[in-house]
Amino acid sequence: SFVQRRLARYASRLAVQRRDIARYAFVVALTTTTLGGVRGMSSYVRGRGGGRGGHHHNNNNNKWGGGGRGGRWQNRRGGGGEAHDDPEKTSSSSSGISEKRQFRQYVVFEPPIFSREDGSVTLPYGYDASSRPRPISDLFAKLERMEGGGYGAYKDLEKTCWLYDGNPQVCLVFDRVQADPFAPPSRCRLVATKSGAKLPPAAYESSEAAVASADWLCRRFFEAARERGDDLRTETGGWGGRKGGEIRVAVPSQFVLDRTSTRVSRNGAVEARFSVALPARGRSIEGRWAADILCRRLFDLGASTILDVATDVDAVASLRRHVDAVLDQRHLRDQLSKKKLVAFVGDGAVLPRRAGNDDRPMTASSVVPFSTEGDAFVKTSPLRVALEDRRGRAVYGLGLPEGVSLICGGGFHGKSTVLAALAVGCYDKVPGDGRELCVAAPDLAKIRAEDGRAVNRVDVSAFIGSLPAPLALAAAAAAQKKKKKTSEEAATTTTTSDFSTQDASGSTSQAAAVAEAVEAGATCLLFDEDTCATNFMIRDARMRRLVPDEHEPITPFIDRVRDLRAKHGVSSILVVGGTGDYFAVADAVIVMRDYEPIDATDAAKALVGGGSDEEEHSEKKKDTTASTTTTPPPTCPNGGGGADGGPPHTSTTSKATTPEAYFTPRTFDQAPPEGRYAVKGKHTVAFGDNNDVDLAACEQIVEVAQTHAILAALVHFNTPNPSTAGFYSTHRAWPRPTADGVSFAAALAAFEEDVDNADLDLLATAHGGLSGDLARPRKLEIAAAFSRLRTAAFRPLHQLPGPE
Repeated sequence: SFVQRRLARYASRLAVQRRDIARYAFVVALTTTTLGGVRGMSSYVRGRGGGRGGHHHNNNNNKWGGGGRGGRWQNRRGGGGEAHDDPEKTSSSSSGISEKRQFRQYVVFEPPIFSREDGSVTLPYGYDASSRPRPISDLFAKLERMEGGGYGAYKDLEKTCWLYDGNPQVCLVFDRVQADPFAPPSRCRLVATKSGAKLPPAAYESSEAAVASADWLCRRFFEAARERGDDLRTETGGWGGRKGGEIRVAVPSQFVLDRTSTRVSRNGAVEARFSVALPARGRSIEGRWAADILCRRLFDLGASTILDVATDVDAVASLRRHVDAVLDQRHLRDQLSKKKLVAFVGDGAVLPRRAGNDDRPMTASSVVPFSTEGDAFVKTSPLRVALEDRRGRAVYGLGLPEGVSLICGGGFHGKSTVLAALAVGCYDKVPGDGRELCVAAPDLAKIRAEDGRAVNRVDVSAFIGSLPAPLALAAAAAAQKKKKKTSEEAATTTTTSDFSTQDASGSTSQAAAVAEAVEAGATCLLFDEDTCATNFMIRDARMRRLVPDEHEPITPFIDRVRDLRAKHGVSSILVVGGTGDYFAVADAVIVMRDYEPIDATDAAKALVGGGSDEEEHSEKKKDTTASTTTTPPPTCPNGGGGADGGPPHTSTTSKATTPEAYFTPRTFDQAPPEGRYAVKGKHTVAFGDNNDVDLAACEQIVEVAQTHAILAALVHFNTPNPSTAGFYSTHRAWPRPTADGVSFAAALAAFEEDVDNADLDLLATAHGGLSGDLARPRKLEIAAAFSRLRTAAFRPLHQLPGPE
């Protein structure tokens, strides 16, 4: 008809201008018939797809017609148009024929894609509305039709799922699709059912085995992508040239962590997450290139790494070694508390690393393995202990007991190397790392000085007494002016039981780090004298005579180390090489000589018996205790005291508190970031504009993926209403930190419990959707990031009403 010819001519002109004809709907209202496929009849240019069904209005009865037939160009016919059932519901295109479908309402997504007991694939809500994934051949045809179109057309792939024709047990899922070729790459997943992955049953018989198997698959996927060159980006011809095409997966380290990059369910299904930079030329789609990446290369990559594992004998053997190594380390670590140990280093462990930026084991022929079997170590020493592996065989090595342990020795003899290995003893390592026999308590924390860090309302009165008068008056005046308090109220904010600063000194920062670690639940503290503030660690008799106690607000750590163990159950391991005063308070003393350990506990105690500065330390502590007044504290619920509610809390008007170091627990208010937030590196995150959080002192962060999770946790905790922020429907609300006096430690414990019950996808919304960029951090690192956040709003718990 005349109307149809005019519409066809108009649509052709739009196609010449590179408009996406499939996005326009020309509605023709007729009296008794539906005019369907208006654009389909005009899509002869480049064989574009048929148009969306026309709208028919008849006596207030709205109906939508079927999709138009695809246009023809150079003997190639485009795909059929979209069929519409309701203008308010989403539609999908069919291939060649029109079709009506019923669509499910979009709701907040639930990340698990394999939730059935048999391991079969099921799609979460919010993804493609069809009841089952579509074949990958449809994706191939769709991408070819997109060739030369605007880059925004890639968005049609978001939240869709496609089954591979050659193996219907494997599907490709698009979680987020980039809107621009220069934007962060698209997030995708390969999901294999139990019958598609074919993992041996031992690989997922327990949660620990599933984590180890997922780590093995992640490394295999990463190495295969690198060997095949799939991780290489194409950049040619400047802005208008070809770009993109790389497939990236999170880079694994020497440690076996619970990551989101690869997941193994308890029913044997496997999920590999990665990013793909969808290819473009300028801002136009390279559809054929994208089809080759997504439909061929990606499937080949998955087939060689995560599919049909049981059919590869060598792969099964490698997987078994990997899982066994992880389970052996966890078995050794579980025995520490039963034997009252905080750390163990087995004979034969290789502790030195290749370089400061290379955590792989040193391979030089001169490497000396750790051993307690040599002549230097007495085999009858109580520090030489035997643990059992999972097969019941004895594993001998050095066991550091609960309490205070010293690692001494000359320079370059391996003291710091041993401490560095102990610091990561809370993590499992890959086979061949050399440190598989070095295990430590899961909640140990490395403490160091941090000049210039922020301290947010921390009780440091166990180490820092009253401030000098000019500083106290100036701080009180500033607090009174800022908060409009009375002089008496403002003065209380300057006491060290509620201490804050934006520029801490070395000793103050270290005192705050100890208090924050104890609050977060640390059971063992590590100190290396090379990175500690000297005046915080020790103060000898001559300095005490030169600077009297009444003029020194700092109580050194040596006067508190025994109290931490007695009142809080917190042990300490210290590397010391310049002072012998700690001999008097040590339970075990190890001397490193030529990289071999020597039990020197008896020799060190004999030196103390001959007289040392400890006698003056004891006299000083007696005098301090006698002159200190105490006030009864509130009950300490978490991270601040023993089972009896905590030791007595002393007034901070005197120089020092009682020997029972008490730490006032804190709570916090939500403070959402003002501006954008991002991870800038393994030890730096931006939480809002001009608000970087420096985590360089958190040496137990071993992967940048952990930093991504820490940032997501910061956003999660600072979300005013996390229950409505897009988490699972099964997610229980964690305790509100300001409700009923809930402490920060209790909120951390609830968060860890939620992650245990669910998984790291709990942080999906806070991280911008599902991704493979996260690795599970410990609660100690999350707490450390909070404490270093300059905009954090903490409050002492005793200032809040409630049962605690």
